[in-house]
Amino acid sequence: MEYHFIRQEISGDRVLFVLSLDKKSGKERILIGSETAIIKRLWNDPNAMVYYDEIHPIGTLFINKRPGGTDWTDSGFMPLWEALHTSRWKQPDLEQAAADFCSNMYQSGDPFAIYTAIRLWDGYLRAREPRDRERAAELFKIDLMGLISPLEKYLPEQLLDSSITDTIRQSGDEMKMDVWYPARTGIECVIAYRSFLPVIMYYHARLADWSLYFRTCKVCGRVFLAKSQKYTMCSDKCHQKMKTQAKRDFDARAIENEYDHIYKNEAQRWVHYIRRMEKSADCSSECVSEVRLAYEDFKKEAKIRKNAVRSGQSTVA
Repeated sequence: MEYHFIRQEISGDRVLFVLSLDKKSGKERILIGSETAIIKRLWNDPNAMVYYDEIHPIGTLFINKRPGGTDWTDSGFMPLWEALHTSRWKQPDLEQAAADFCSNMYQSGDPFAIYTAIRLWDGYLRAREPRDRERAAELFKIDLMGLISPLEKYLPEQLLDSSITDTIRQSGDEMKMDVWYPARTGIECVIAYRSFLPVIMYYHARLADWSLYFRTCKVCGRVFLAKSQKYTMCSDKCHQKMKTQAKRDFDARAIENEYDHIYKNEAQRWVHYIRRMEKSADCSSECVSEVRLAYEDFKKEAKIRKNAVRSGQSTVA
């Protein structure tokens, strides 16, 4: 269901971010929508209209790239905050700037961004209603800053780290979280409204209970969820690629070592030959000097050849 970032009638139902994790299937399900619509959707009502309802492998919520970054305050919140404190003639341009940003975040497909964009715009519409606009604006700020803060404060790679929960406990942010066990389903669902931080803590706690860990593949660099911290590759394909590269490196070292062996033997012959000439009464100093110069030429040529072998431009043979 689309959400239109325009002045519109305010819904009496609050918009929720609902997460459920299924260990057996290894799936996560995220729903975004009004409380009534989400309950109906959990009861498998096809007519329930929600903004987001997706099922992905566990870990997808954190693994995917996070859009928005530090722009949430500057491009999303501040134009709406200024619109609440300026004349009605300036409001349309400010609203349009925030609407464009929120629309882009909504279209990103990231559930964190989708929910924040909706709540940001919905909060602005609600702040416009009361006569005491100043107090409403302050409540709007308090409400939305708790939601935006995690998106700006924590980088995606930080959200992957379970130790972030220690920082969160000391942050003093709003930590309220509801837990549902909807009738007919028996599925545990956690609900975020004021902040994503409790959901992040809950997610990491469940992964720890199930002995699952976020890891970074040493081959392709992709983040994946593993059953042990010993895993370093995300798939059989990357494992095979690592084996192939290891064999290439081994072969390259073997070729280089073989050439080193040949070079050392040949260099030793030159050294012995020069020593015999120096001890021989039949060899003049000029002859020895010429042989030494030839030996230096040999070393220069050998160095060039060694670099060619190392780079694969030549072979030992």
